[in-house]
Amino acid sequence: KVNKTYQAIFPNRLLEGKPLLEALPELRGQIFPKLLQEVLQTGVSFVGRDVLAQLRPVPDGELVDLYFDFTYARIMDLQRKPWGVFAHAVDVTEKVKARKELEEEREVRERFVAALSHDLRTPMTSAKITAQLLNRNAQTPEKVGSLSLRIISAMDRADRMIRDLLDANRIKAGEGIPITINDCRLDELLERVVVDLCEIHGPRF
Repeated sequence: KVNKTYQAIFPNRLLEGKPLLEALPELRGQIFPKLLQEVLQTGVSFVGRDVLAQLRPVPDGELVDLYFDFTYARIMDLQRKPWGVFAHAVDVTEKVKARKELEEEREVRERFVAALSHDLRTPMTSAKITAQLLNRNAQTPEKVGSLSLRIISAMDRADRMIRDLLDANRIKAGEGIPITINDCRLDELLERVVVDLCEIHGPRF
């Protein structure tokens, strides 16, 4: 027997009166035939949560991933002999997909924050080391000016990273962000990076 709600999942396929794998041959190799057989033989009911089933709602159509909460329970006849299995299923596909999207979004956000936290250490460390050098060269005006500019540059980079994080949150919220396009001198950019790395790790670059 197949009720209308279950039959509605397969609007163009006749299920009632057919063996399971004749009605739904795509279930061959999936867990459901084995579970049904075990419940029929042992009498131990089975309860599944968020279980994936690959089904063809349309005959000869592509397999579709659907998720179900379901219960299998053995039914006995009047002589107390196994007669069949009662199957009750609730389609929870939308709930499962929404949860997976939230989990993926959280994973991306955590990776982004971890990468940003790692990258922020470079300008912060550079500024700290430069400040220490500044303290040692307090009596040399030209050195003080040069070191001060390097500290300002490092803190500006940290500030841009933090603003990038805020922009990412605005994008997530569906807001636009202003973009200014300018020419970039790659040689100057690379020179600043090498100077910072040499200050932190020594003249290895």
